[in-house]
Amino acid sequence: MKRSANTTILSLAVLALSALAIPAYAQTETQLQNDNERLRQQNDDLARQLEAANARIAALEAQVQQLQEALRKAGQTPPSGPQADVVSVDETKPDASPRGLFNALHADYLESFTDVPMGERGSRERTAYLRNVDRWVGSANRKYKVRVQWHVKLHERPSDRIPDSLKLVAVDPVSSVPLGEPFLVRLNRGLIGRLESLRLNYDDIFVLRGVVTPHLTVNDRAEVSGAFDRPKVVGPFAEFNYTVDPQAFLTVKEMQEEAATPTGG
Repeated sequence: MKRSANTTILSLAVLALSALAIPAYAQTETQLQNDNERLRQQNDDLARQLEAANARIAALEAQVQQLQEALRKAGQTPPSGPQADVVSVDETKPDASPRGLFNALHADYLESFTDVPMGERGSRERTAYLRNVDRWVGSANRKYKVRVQWHVKLHERPSDRIPDSLKLVAVDPVSSVPLGEPFLVRLNRGLIGRLESLRLNYDDIFVLRGVVTPHLTVNDRAEVSGAFDRPKVVGPFAEFNYTVDPQAFLTVKEMQEEAATPTGG
């Protein structure tokens, strides 16, 4: 009888401890969920702040370029200083430079998604947002296919023979500063012969005429991009790539003479 009583007491003690442990475990699970939710919200807030800061920087750069262009048209010299800081082209326009193409796409994205909720990963809002990004990407790839006339230079020192592909850098026509990162062009036999006839030195600037086609893609993990990330994103989940299809190469003098020649009869 005594043994039975001890067993009963022990069983009651185990049940009591279990009853105490279950609420504590449930409370821990709830606390973890709350902490995770708070961290997700903080991460989303930081991502939106970064996106807004990038947009503000792009807007300020565009304003500076517009002011420089206005000064140039008014016959005034932009503030003196290192020529490396002077950009004479309007890089809010997609055909101005590789950077101009990115800026135009970025501005279009911001305008298109200003009031569209992004939602959390896995949510219906996020699924709908990604669907909208996919539609925007298809439209932007068609809309921003443009003809360009860029001042360029070789990214690498030339060898004896021009290869069928090489990297170029778009540069400002006034200050020769780079207007974006190097880009690859594929050359047919006629363009290779043309470049060989120019006998280019490494620092020589010449003119590329061709067609630029954006190749935006959707990446559901690319919410923001860092300074060194490649490819960059023009907006959350929309990665930036493009191709340049060269159609002609000219010397700067040839371009200037062509521009000075009256057209028509």
